[in-house]
Amino acid sequence: MPHLADFHFLRPWWLLALLPLSLLPWWLARQQQATSDWAKFCDAALLPYILVNSPHQKRLLTRSLLMLGGLLAALALAGPTTERQPAPAFRNLHALVIVLDLSPAMDAIDFKPSRMERARYKIMDLLSRRKDGQNALLVYGGEAFTVTPLTDDAATITAQLAALSPALLPVPGDRSDLGLALAIQSLRQAGVDQGDILLVTSGGLDDTPPDTAPLTQAGYRLSVLGVGTPEGAPIPLAQGGFYQNRRGDIVVARMNPEALATLARQGGGMYQGLREDEQDIETLLRFF
Repeated sequence: MPHLADFHFLRPWWLLALLPLSLLPWWLARQQQATSDWAKFCDAALLPYILVNSPHQKRLLTRSLLMLGGLLAALALAGPTTERQPAPAFRNLHALVIVLDLSPAMDAIDFKPSRMERARYKIMDLLSRRKDGQNALLVYGGEAFTVTPLTDDAATITAQLAALSPALLPVPGDRSDLGLALAIQSLRQAGVDQGDILLVTSGGLDDTPPDTAPLTQAGYRLSVLGVGTPEGAPIPLAQGGFYQNRRGDIVVARMNPEALATLARQGGGMYQGLREDEQDIETLLRFF
């Protein structure tokens, strides 16, 4: 049953038509005054041929009908109703761009079965528990690529994660600066003024901290999920053996948590090291 409190107009601006309508009695009175002025100067015998007069009651009825018709027309055009307009549901449009390290160091085995596998599981957990907002996934090695642009469909990103590995990229490397630059570009192209970037990284083989100034100046925050241990581990190769440097020495990929924490602090975000339990994801979710 409709309630009086639900009454409203769909197009209330049509009520402005009542303003000129309210001037109609004044205009009709002016017309009547003009008729009286003619009577002062013309012979009474000529007036019936000059003016078209109506009896007083007929004029009053005409004016009343004209006023009523205008009032009803304005009200009808304003769209009176007691049905509630559907209110748009609130949506959290906060954007999160995940930038995933696909450098060879992500294959190190200080986390079992590998850093890459554990990072993949953590990202899936983060997306499944982050109910609102848009997400995107980028990857980088020697170059940076967009896997999934900003989307509300976290399942799309999850489906892509299984296929990602350092061997997938054509150019190996650790250009986290290219990954962050691509993240800024993705947020700008989507028209996002404020958003978060999460760098999921092992610290890399040629770990040179990227410049966070362009990111913070654009209004974005950089957080870091460090995947690895300070002690590090060798990087197994698909054909057997371990990754070696130019001198033939086996490379031990070590993560520098202090450097990554400094990077996150400069980016206005937070640093979190990967953990065996879910505390790392819970901490990140509270920040985002």
